[in-house]
Amino acid sequence: MKNKIEVSDFSFYYGDFQALIDLNLSLRENQITALIGPSGCGKSTFLRSLNRMNDTIRGTRATGRVLLDGEDIYAPDMDVVDLRQRVGMVFQRPNPFPQSIFDNVAFGPRVLGMTREHNLDDLVRDSLQGAALWDDVKHRLHTSALDLNPGQQQRLCIARAVAVRPEVILMDEPCSALDPVATLHIEELMRELAARYAKQYGFSMEMAYPTIEAMLDATRPEAVAAFNSIYGHLEVVEKCAPRGIHVMVEKPLAVSMAHAKRMAALARQHHIHLLTNYETTWYGSNHQAYQMIRDGKVGALRKVVVHDGHRGPKEIGVSKEFLDWLTDPVLNGGGALTDFGCYGANLATWLMQGERPLSVTCVTQQHKPDIYPRVDDEATIVLTYPGMQGIIQASWNWPYNRKDMECYGQTGYVITQGRTNLSVLLDEAEGPFNETAPEPQYEDPFAFLAAVVRGREKPSPLSLSSLENNLIVVEILEAARKSAKKGRTIKLKPK
Repeated sequence: MKNKIEVSDFSFYYGDFQALIDLNLSLRENQITALIGPSGCGKSTFLRSLNRMNDTIRGTRATGRVLLDGEDIYAPDMDVVDLRQRVGMVFQRPNPFPQSIFDNVAFGPRVLGMTREHNLDDLVRDSLQGAALWDDVKHRLHTSALDLNPGQQQRLCIARAVAVRPEVILMDEPCSALDPVATLHIEELMRELAARYAKQYGFSMEMAYPTIEAMLDATRPEAVAAFNSIYGHLEVVEKCAPRGIHVMVEKPLAVSMAHAKRMAALARQHHIHLLTNYETTWYGSNHQAYQMIRDGKVGALRKVVVHDGHRGPKEIGVSKEFLDWLTDPVLNGGGALTDFGCYGANLATWLMQGERPLSVTCVTQQHKPDIYPRVDDEATIVLTYPGMQGIIQASWNWPYNRKDMECYGQTGYVITQGRTNLSVLLDEAEGPFNETAPEPQYEDPFAFLAAVVRGREKPSPLSLSSLENNLIVVEILEAARKSAKKGRTIKLKPK
């Protein structure tokens, strides 16, 4: 789990009075963090520093750094309005606007123009449900928010904060002015949210644990399949490897080479399998093409072109939780480049028997910055090898879902089309003709993972799921990001 906020040597002054002195701490994402201390010790000042609410007070100043996802919120070019959308706040005393309940919740989305992307009625309802207030007010949404009791007003303020989809919510003693019953409502809010997600995704709350460690210690699994953010893969391995638990992560292996090397070291130190899953690993067409190339049916391999992608994650309707980290440059490492570029890097490394490319060149584009403002949605990667070139076309702009590969040799070609179909040309006198590939030995990642863990299958270092292959994949993706940023070819250093 990554640090969402990092505070370094941070001090805050009201005129000549120093209220905060050289604070250093990290706040993890997806966790509830409590600040505990006596009255007047600076808790509220610190909270308001995290979204620069203190800027509204004359004579204040701050030194040091506060990073939100690695970005300094006190940098001169920081957009404070955008910051306060990302970091919402609920104050000690309820402060509803003198407007209707509906307009209180809709205020932020209207100001920020979110109504272009979201149905306002749905957004208001979802926010009120998230704050456990919907059932109390659904029949009087257009009455004054000032008519609500204090506990309801505070939950309304939480709904108002949630409505703009913040990444962080700051709560400054939100229950201090409430009676015990209202306080209980606020404290139950997180549990209710967890239960709602459990129902939405069809699992029992008995399966929910407060931490990864608690889950592993209670269930003692032989292996774990991690389908979390790419950034989160490292934490899974850090928790599982010392316990001797094997891990399969969803593609790609890691968000960076630093993470990948740490994961590999842990896997080797604790003698666990660390595998990476790709949908295309279970395509019979890819295994048939690989065998034809290994058998020399198309001559020496000269060019591989891999196409992967779809219309875009939002366009195909992925869940909000998935979309949030898929379009986060920190959690995912990029957009289409990471999401679909990894497939081509994985297949090219496999076809080249684990050989690293000599160079990586990448061009990325944002065709839909209104939908994906923080990451690329189009990427083309060119890999060079002695005598061979790989071209990876990863896109959130294809008009249809596609995962296909073209392999051209000196005397022929083999083109895979989906899970089982191939088009083959062995030479100009023979072909082209269509062929249907048999299903591979394993048709899904879980059967394969079980076979590896139980010792029925020993993955080759050159295989699609292997750690060795996927360390090279991460190296290619990291070089591709660097190439796209610098606008030049990146040559890989020999090992």
